[in-house]
Amino acid sequence: MRVQNLFKRVIPVVTLMTAVVAYAPSIALADLSINYGSGTSTYSIFNVANTSASVVAQYYAPGGNTPDVTMPYTVPSMGRQIVKMQAPDFPLSGAWQGSVVLSSDQDLVAAAFTMYTGKGLYETGQATNLGTEVAGNAAFNAGSTLLYAPLIQRQVPNANPTHANLASRVTVQNTSGSSATVDFIFQQGAVALGTKQITLNPYGSVTLRTSVDADIAPASIFTGVASLVISSTQAIVGVVEQDWDNNVQNWAGTYAMLTPDDKSTTLFSAQAQRECRQISPCVLPNDPLNAISNFNTYSSFDVQNTTGDLATVVAYFVPTAGN
Repeated sequence: MRVQNLFKRVIPVVTLMTAVVAYAPSIALADLSINYGSGTSTYSIFNVANTSASVVAQYYAPGGNTPDVTMPYTVPSMGRQIVKMQAPDFPLSGAWQGSVVLSSDQDLVAAAFTMYTGKGLYETGQATNLGTEVAGNAAFNAGSTLLYAPLIQRQVPNANPTHANLASRVTVQNTSGSSATVDFIFQQGAVALGTKQITLNPYGSVTLRTSVDADIAPASIFTGVASLVISSTQAIVGVVEQDWDNNVQNWAGTYAMLTPDDKSTTLFSAQAQRECRQISPCVLPNDPLNAISNFNTYSSFDVQNTTGDLATVVAYFVPTAGN
């Protein structure tokens, strides 16, 4: 069930936005049972122009072609319009999923998030409380015929407490008025897992869940972490949502897929953290499985080689003061 949010901006004056918005009931997936709970999306439009903006929102079902609903909005100069995917902002009743394309006579920026409820227990001992999580992302400036997803996951629980039900949902949308042939090329390290090909109608979208064998096939079913290269005959945009579920805690996080404009032989991360609670060092000798409980915060980095050649990568960790 799709609850991510996608946005794109394609020309300087007319701004188009795509967003997957849904109210989805709790579901148990075929191979990894993850309680996603119910998700409702909200997106925010910000008019960066010095004059009022006339915005038209077209809501497309995953099949694309023709919008299910068209809604007008007026956003004042340097003002914001918040749209919730429920009445009265959204006129259709019941569950709905799809995407929204915003057209405007002024430049816009946009961002969205999906609020989940009923995702299961959020802390040990809270037997009567259901978890609430939020996943969101900002606007795309344009689509691309080539996208990279450095991290997708498919992990079942094991003795390591950091390994719960880990799964990814990969969502792409056709940003053009023409049919698109999209190849999802799965890779695990140096091993090519195979390719899944999908045809998307104009402005259509699709979500592949790594927790469901049929969504991955005919590529080989994998365990652990993998990556994706997605090529298309038309410009597309995409996001990857990560879900972590071990029945006592639930996490969700979304990242926008990267384009060829994002790749480089030098990359920068503005933040990297590794902070202990009360124990130092965080990882005690002969006790690696309990390391997760010793951290306040920690970062992880996933690097994808975009070439067919071996890459030597050196990571420099720089303190906040620099040097």
